[in-house]
Amino acid sequence: MKASTFLKSALTILLAFLISNVTIANAGEIRGSSGNNFTLTPTATPGVFHMTHPGVAQVSLLGNCTFDGEEIVIAPTGPNGLFILSGTWHFATANGSSTLDAEVEGTGTPDPTNPNFVNLRYTFKFTGGTGIMANARGKGQMDGVAMLTSPNGGTTTFTFTGQVSTRGRKSS
Repeated sequence: MKASTFLKSALTILLAFLISNVTIANAGEIRGSSGNNFTLTPTATPGVFHMTHPGVAQVSLLGNCTFDGEEIVIAPTGPNGLFILSGTWHFATANGSSTLDAEVEGTGTPDPTNPNFVNLRYTFKFTGGTGIMANARGKGQMDGVAMLTSPNGGTTTFTFTGQVSTRGRKSS
């Protein structure tokens, strides 16, 4: 009987400790928009490019942000083909106090009336962050348009929506 009472007490103390040191998960919708210029750099593989696209963003849970994207782009192989896109995105608040990271995959469909315009559709998953986005996890979708202004780059704009949650330990 004494062992059972001791075990209950120990578990109660452990549970109280864990609850007092873990923040409640914050979860909710996240929305954003971004505009940026991108640069395409050929890789050693024909039809495959490295793309960087720094810019600015407004994110519902973060406010004004800088945005940095880095991706691999595979060009279409036929007249009705799609661009295949995959890489990472990084958002940082204007004051640098919080960041949000995502892995992305998407496609680009050339506009039939002007192939210099490409309609973009991405899915993404949040993979972490800092500050108020520490340990961020979630997923979402992005839609946008890119315009090629030269063989090596152009400009783009997009909007996204998703769900994000954060969990972490209280600061001591």
